[in-house]
Amino acid sequence: MHGLLTDDDLANEGIKRDLEKILRTIPSYFDIMLTQTMMLAQMYKMGKSPKKITARNIMTLVQFSQNLMQGGWINKDPYAQLPGFGAEECKRAKDKMKNKTLFQYCILPKEDRKNMAEYIFGSNGNWQHKFD
Repeated sequence: MHGLLTDDDLANEGIKRDLEKILRTIPSYFDIMLTQTMMLAQMYKMGKSPKKITARNIMTLVQFSQNLMQGGWINKDPYAQLPGFGAEECKRAKDKMKNKTLFQYCILPKEDRKNMAEYIFGSNGNWQHKFD
């Protein structure tokens, strides 16, 4: 959980269970909130709701959910949402991609991403399981 919990906290079975439950349910709650927000926006357009929902409201909800799940308030780099990407890996990925966006990295063919992995993660081979 983005380094907020100590090893002792993570060893506590109660905390471990609660954290697992939270991490499983939060995406569903955000999905429900986004669905309801979109429904309110549509109802306003049809004149059935006095509550005006703007695109900014929707984008704020989406960004908040991403920040919560990715720890965006800790590391604002978009690459940090990828598994195994710390600050150094993000820096090397952006360098290798010549500052292209995360989306551009994600749509690369698997083989191209695999070819960059040694540069991004180092030559120790721990990254190879990510592509199997």
